[in-house]
Amino acid sequence: MYLKLKEVLSKDPYLKLVESDGVKHYLHAEAKSAVPPTGTDDLEFLIKDSDHLITYRSNSREIISVGDEVLSDGGS
Repeated sequence: MYLKLKEVLSKDPYLKLVESDGVKHYLHAEAKSAVPPTGTDDLEFLIKDSDHLITYRSNSREIISVGDEVLSDGGS
């Protein structure tokens, strides 16, 4: 499952695989943000050996705000 996910991430033209750990079954990829368009999003994947459950996290590196109000990325 780890190798298949790694292959899919590596072939996706919108993603850049920046870290992979075959022992821990961890993958880290980057993607261009929709908001802000100059930003970067991080995607992380971890596969549990016991049940092959894939957990993931997606997060924008930048926080966009107007005054005190944080703007949403519109779910992108």
